[in-house]
Amino acid sequence: IVLVGGRFGTLRPLMVGIAIAILGMLILGNTESYLWYFVGGCCMGFSWAFCLPFIQSLLASLDRKGSAIAAGSAFSTFGSAAGPGIAAMIVIGGRYTSVFLFAIALFVVCALLFVATSKLKAALG
Repeated sequence: IVLVGGRFGTLRPLMVGIAIAILGMLILGNTESYLWYFVGGCCMGFSWAFCLPFIQSLLASLDRKGSAIAAGSAFSTFGSAAGPGIAAMIVIGGRYTSVFLFAIALFVVCALLFVATSKLKAALG
């Protein structure tokens, strides 16, 4: 994050981070090797740590009062709590493929929302 800073704005780094997360999900969903499972997990951990400051920066730029950042933190906590329960409901036949596909779909939706938010930010000045 220190190396990237604000040189690329918020959208490009977020897209890179989401791409790394999707790569991690694809690895996790298609491997039976401990090494590749570790690599997929590292991709997921890195992408979250990489994206979070950019998400917070984007939220802060949209709402100077700080309410959006507080809401973002609350939703993140809610997602961390609800995510495993939702994942458990969509496991099919003891296989997690549907969970990984659902997560990838959510990452794509998030990417689209970040693009829309960035366009809104640009339109507002």
